[in-house]
Amino acid sequence: MLKEAIALETLRQTIEDMEYESGDRANYLDYAKPTPAQAKQANELIEKLKEQSKAARAELKQLIATVRSQQPQALEEWVNYHIGILQKIVDEKTDAAITPRKNLAKETIQNWEKVRAGEMEFVNINWHFLKDYKASVRSITGRSFKTTDSASQSKAESKAWWQFWK
Repeated sequence: MLKEAIALETLRQTIEDMEYESGDRANYLDYAKPTPAQAKQANELIEKLKEQSKAARAELKQLIATVRSQQPQALEEWVNYHIGILQKIVDEKTDAAITPRKNLAKETIQNWEKVRAGEMEFVNINWHFLKDYKASVRSITGRSFKTTDSASQSKAESKAWWQFWK
């Protein structure tokens, strides 16, 4: 993958991580019943993450504009990489129970097409339904994402992620 495409993906993942952490802290405030000091600290972190995310989104917008004008094949490679993985999900031969996964993959493809057209800059990956897609994309930059503890992750690796009944 071209270095410019990797730079775009690295920045997209940085934004995704900040927004995930901000949401995690918001859930903490809603459900964990923190002390006033803990709540203050969590609110400060949320505000800091929102500002950082806003700045990173502006940086991503600028980087996309630069890459679009100077190295358009890198932008195409970045978008096509994502769409390629998502199209495999759409084409999966699975039970009707997996329809939400396919629908979400189709919606995400539409968002990537908006990136290609210059109508959108950031596409978030739903880690719940598209866990394998997110893990594949994360391998580009070597980053991981936290959704489960390592014990349940090891157990989950022995079966398809969506086969929760096994």
